[in-house]
Amino acid sequence: MYRIKPKNSPHWKNHTACMLSISIGQQRHEGERLASMIRWINLHFKQCYIDLSDSLQRYNHIAAGLSEEDAWRRSLQDGLDWMERNQAALETLSIPYKVFHWDSWLKDAEFPPVRDMVQKIYADGDLFRDAVIEDAEEFVQRSADREYSTRALTCSISYILEELAVFTLMGKKLDATRVYPGRELKSAKILRARPDMPQMNYYTRINLESRAAA
Repeated sequence: MYRIKPKNSPHWKNHTACMLSISIGQQRHEGERLASMIRWINLHFKQCYIDLSDSLQRYNHIAAGLSEEDAWRRSLQDGLDWMERNQAALETLSIPYKVFHWDSWLKDAEFPPVRDMVQKIYADGDLFRDAVIEDAEEFVQRSADREYSTRALTCSISYILEELAVFTLMGKKLDATRVYPGRELKSAKILRARPDMPQMNYYTRINLESRAAA
């Protein structure tokens, strides 16, 4: 069992709905950790959206050597497998909830112009570009496989740009605070602060603290 504590997110209580972002393959989004987050969400929100970033993970599979087609197929299967493993936990949500698979955002009619805006800001080269590269390098440095580090960096940059574009679109579509057990990307903070971009969802960082079962 884990105790959930928001960190550096003073305004999270101003929101009645949350969006729980799921990074497939991360142990913090499985088992008792996931169950603990759901228990906390039940206590503090009236509605929950599940952001299942399944096909976003295709960039990691491409970095590992898969073709784009095989990587996409693998990432979709990973999403189905996650749903199967964690369906029982999701059913403990006592508030209305909806699962959004990543492809649903990529297919949204409003996604292409938002994606183009994010890519243009990156291409123009400023603090945002520097932050994206820094975030991507940090991810690559955490990778255990060094044989494809150059490819991994390129894929990580693509991953982050797509993720931020979708996050921007989510902010336009859903009134909810994003809940995630980890720090927000530096590039996300910079993009959020730009007056020429739609506002992203408020970010609620949570910590999971292990505690002995009562």
